[in-house]
Amino acid sequence: MNTLSEKELHQLAMTTVGQQLEEDGFEFMTVNSQLKKDPQFVCLKNKKLHFVVVRAVPYPQNPTEYDTVFMEKCVPMPLPLMPIHIMRG
Repeated sequence: MNTLSEKELHQLAMTTVGQQLEEDGFEFMTVNSQLKKDPQFVCLKNKKLHFVVVRAVPYPQNPTEYDTVFMEKCVPMPLPLMPIHIMRG
């Protein structure tokens, strides 16, 4: 079996997250599928705007370990930062 390229892995993550957001009732305002261009999804739910950043984590890396400096840049207000993990099996 071949290893996915960085672009293929990102597109797989985008598809997975997009499907989950759709199932959860989010309305897509903008979708940006370019690698390392943030945010990837700008969504609306219950009249509230959401910015979603997608980062794929290849196996065997731990998806619960994330770049806290990057997350703090994404969210300028003091909120508890928690990555969202969507696992499909």
